[in-house]
Amino acid sequence: MKRYLKNMLILAVLAVLVLSPAFGGGSKESAAAETNEKGQVVVTVWSGYPDNQAWLDWVTAEFEKANPDIDIQVTTFPITDFETKVAASIPAGSCADVITINPSYVYAYNSGGRFAKVPEELQELVRSGIYDQAVVEESSYEGEVIAVPHMLSNAGWFYNKDYFEEAGITQVPTSMEEVLDAASKLVKYNEDGSVARSGISLRLTGAASGTAEKWWVLLMQYGGKLLEETEPGMYVASYNDEAGLATMKFYFEALYGIKADDFQAPHDTSAFLNGDTAMFARESSVIVEVQKNSPDLNYGSFPMFNANIAITKSWYVLDNGSEAKEEAAWKYIEFVNRPENMIQYHLLTGYQPARKDLDVEDLVAGVEQRRAFFEPFETVYTYIPIDEFQEILVRLGTRLTEAYPHSEWYGDDAALQAFLDEAAAETNALLRENGHYGG
Repeated sequence: MKRYLKNMLILAVLAVLVLSPAFGGGSKESAAAETNEKGQVVVTVWSGYPDNQAWLDWVTAEFEKANPDIDIQVTTFPITDFETKVAASIPAGSCADVITINPSYVYAYNSGGRFAKVPEELQELVRSGIYDQAVVEESSYEGEVIAVPHMLSNAGWFYNKDYFEEAGITQVPTSMEEVLDAASKLVKYNEDGSVARSGISLRLTGAASGTAEKWWVLLMQYGGKLLEETEPGMYVASYNDEAGLATMKFYFEALYGIKADDFQAPHDTSAFLNGDTAMFARESSVIVEVQKNSPDLNYGSFPMFNANIAITKSWYVLDNGSEAKEEAAWKYIEFVNRPENMIQYHLLTGYQPARKDLDVEDLVAGVEQRRAFFEPFETVYTYIPIDEFQEILVRLGTRLTEAYPHSEWYGDDAALQAFLDEAAAETNALLRENGHYGG
């Protein structure tokens, strides 16, 4: 049995126990009754992004002003708690009426009748060309739109302008080679040779799927793909090629060649905000973090070089047995997806709206660091719509975190290639086990 579905089943059993009357739970309507004491239709909404709270509060208030007969109850959870909660509550019939989630976490339920049918007018909107085709495909099942794309996270580069000036760098990098060259000039060391300020902050540890995502984005810059679709719905691991080797060499050069980063240095967004790194690649939400926590930081951004990722979140309506809730839920989703509300979404959260028909100048709104994240790319990759994709990322990410400390692999292309081949063999085994291997 697929590990992904086995884990789902375990969580579902636990959820049924926890939510049963003996444990103080209730029926699938336990999250909220159909109407409240005021006669309003109650719609519960769950999100895994607490940093979206300000926008959710704002847009929900605007919606309720226009629809006083509907009561929207929004709850946000930390992302890992949210994903576990959704995986447990959908099979148990206790999920919220509306969730916004990456489709890969709910692929297993696409054929199970768990989701309400998207109204025709919203299906037409999704297919109208206002989204990248890859995003449309990710929100569809067997040719039918089953969710409405909401947000996406793509990647760009952030850099500290003061550090670039100090190092005499007058132009931002335009290639991965130039990134390494800049990082070699930006790094600062302690007396013992350890990194005092990294020239580039790489994702070396942490959540396995996120570690794999960050590696995948850099793989794209070398022209590589994680999986190659050999025929519709059939795939083969393709990252153990020249592009994959180049990506591994990039990491090892940064760590052990120019020594622009190390495992003891501070990493990621907090390091950038605190001045502990000169450059890193991350989502546009960093801009809001700077505004909140380091408003005096003198920084800029520049786009990826070749292709980009679109990690999407889409709106799903659960089939909770109430036509009134369903109708109100879709009305809410249509409202929040309007152009003016999606522009406000970006301004309040930093994340990009999934729709691409918005005026870039309205989105930039005088904050030039935002512009790099609206650079059009000919190729945009999303999560691949197969049940095992999350497990593929987790397995690859786990291997990557175990590989990076192997300093003896620096300069040893054969060792790096062997690592990639072993990882790709595991990916192909997962594809084969789940009936998606196209080799």
